[in-house]
Amino acid sequence: MAIKTKNSSAAPSYIDFDPLCDLHTEEGLETLIINLPDFKKNQLKVQVNKDGVLRVSGERPTNADGTKRCRFIKDTKLLESCDVNGIRAKFTEGRLHVMIPKKVTPTIPKIIQEPHPTTSPTPPHQAEEPETRMTSDDQVKDDHHMFEHGSIMQRLHLQGRKVALGFGVAVVTMVAIGAFVAS
Repeated sequence: MAIKTKNSSAAPSYIDFDPLCDLHTEEGLETLIINLPDFKKNQLKVQVNKDGVLRVSGERPTNADGTKRCRFIKDTKLLESCDVNGIRAKFTEGRLHVMIPKKVTPTIPKIIQEPHPTTSPTPPHQAEEPETRMTSDDQVKDDHHMFEHGSIMQRLHLQGRKVALGFGVAVVTMVAIGAFVAS
């Protein structure tokens, strides 16, 4: 007669806990540091759902047969200024570092039009266009400094200014042509 042994297929019991966390804020980046001693990388999950909630969770056994386990869940609503696609996580020495970059919002340059004083009337086909000057608090003074710093953001910012300037000149030209045709 065969003796049947009962396998321990009972559901494990869980101990929920709240791990120690710290938030470091720098310009353009927030880093959430969660202390998780005794955890391994494959026991942790970092997810962002469609509602913009960052969920960090983990679960590990506390005994040899796995019937007792400890787990945690940390949910944090991300701000609109966070770059969800740029979130990265790194687990080292019992600490999970979740780096949350902020979105780079390009500054929109102010366009100031300064009309030239006219001393003598000019024929309509030779009308001068107003000078367009762009100002910004963080304007790059010359191209040499831009390459000296080597920042791709500075180069992109300058390129955006050139596009805006070209667009402004095109608009002023179209207005001048329209005024000429209308008269």
